[in-house]
Amino acid sequence: MSERKIKIQSGKEMARIEVPEEEYQKYYRRWQQKKAEQRNRETMEEDMDKF
Repeated sequence: MSERKIKIQSGKEMARIEVPEEEYQKYYRRWQQKKAEQRNRETMEEDMDKF
C-alpha cells in the first residue's frame, strides 16, 4: 500500500504527515473538491451581482 505525504497547517502550526493512499482519497481529495466548489459558487454569485 502506498503512502501520501500531506502538509497540515493551522495558524503558525504546521505538520507534515504520511497517510495511506486510501485515507488520502477518502478525506483529503473530498475536502479539496468541496473548496473548489465553494470558490466556483462564490465566483458565480459575484458575476450575478455585476448585472
